[in-house]
Amino acid sequence: MRSRQPALLLIALALASAGSKLRCDVVFSSWNLKPPALDVIKKGVNVDVDLKTVTIQGSTAFDGTYLVSRRTKRNINLDSLGRPGYLGVIDRLSREINLVEFADDGKTVKQIANGRCQSVKPLF
Repeated sequence: MRSRQPALLLIALALASAGSKLRCDVVFSSWNLKPPALDVIKKGVNVDVDLKTVTIQGSTAFDGTYLVSRRTKRNINLDSLGRPGYLGVIDRLSREINLVEFADDGKTVKQIANGRCQSVKPLF
């Protein structure tokens, strides 16, 4: 069992490192809409991870470029460029992505997206 741990750690660290492409299935909930949209599943959200930025496409509400504000062995923290209140985190070990939009007060959650990702590998 011990011999597997270093290999798993290397795989996890490679996930969501510079130049990684991820495909995520997320569950989206928004209290902005009338009526609120709760637990809407969005499949195939593309996440491109570079050293300083993360670009999200296909999620609709959270599409855009995010600045990597902090990077640890476990997490990549995200702050949206040009859209205050949009934050996120990618967990490199569990392959989960969590995104949130806060209202102008900085406390009230307007919408969230949580999901699982997998690495996208080129065909050739």
